[in-house]
Amino acid sequence: MKLIRHLLIAVIVIFILLCAGTTGYRLIEGWSLLDALYMTVITITTVGYGEIRQLSEEGRIFTVFLIMSSFGVMGYIVTSTAQTLIAGQIKMALGRRKLEKKVKRLKNHYVLCGYGRIGSFIAREFDAEHVPFVVVEKDPEKVKLLEEDGFPYIEGDAIDDENLISAGVERATCLVAATGSDADNLYITLSTRSLNPNIYILSRAAEAGAEKKLLTAGANRVVSPYLIGAARMLNAVLRPNIVEFVDLVVERKHLELQLEEITVEDDS
Repeated sequence: MKLIRHLLIAVIVIFILLCAGTTGYRLIEGWSLLDALYMTVITITTVGYGEIRQLSEEGRIFTVFLIMSSFGVMGYIVTSTAQTLIAGQIKMALGRRKLEKKVKRLKNHYVLCGYGRIGSFIAREFDAEHVPFVVVEKDPEKVKLLEEDGFPYIEGDAIDDENLISAGVERATCLVAATGSDADNLYITLSTRSLNPNIYILSRAAEAGAEKKLLTAGANRVVSPYLIGAARMLNAVLRPNIVEFVDLVVERKHLELQLEEITVEDDS
């Protein structure tokens, strides 16, 4: 944002210089608009073409001030642009380092693979429930969305063991494989189960035959959004009152009546 502002200011100042130089040569030397503009351009860019016509003493003094002004403008443009770029890179590096430290401190957290429509919804719900989590995403556009949303993330392909390890899958309680590819979810499930035998794995399945493969690979539970969506639509038509009641007790916005799950330990 600062870079755009500096560039905009530079364009405005250069335009002012062009107008001032052209006007000055026309008034002092009586040149045509094209000659005055051409002389102004070759003067402020210091290309060294020389005078297009013999300058008067007043014209040479004006040219000196025009050259000095152009040096100042060019220096401002180069300096401000360089400062903005360097500051932005430093800020990005520090932010990335801070994010990595935050992810390394996570324990008993949730690892979410994929930040598409389903993954982003899950992430927002995790955040609303104050559940510690980290997202693994390889798409640069979705990574930008993660930065805007302020969620911790690891940029990279979730099928790569190194990225899963960076996300702390060995210390995590649960992994959600929510990518749009059954093959990727299958590979993620296999890798996660080998890295952490005790982790709970929830995997998304798109194709009908993928559920059995994912369970065999080590998933604790497999969810097909399309089948769930179809069943929900069917129940909304055939059993609308039941669907409304379930929404009432499950959704967080109805605080007057809410279902929660509590684990009762053996020594409770």
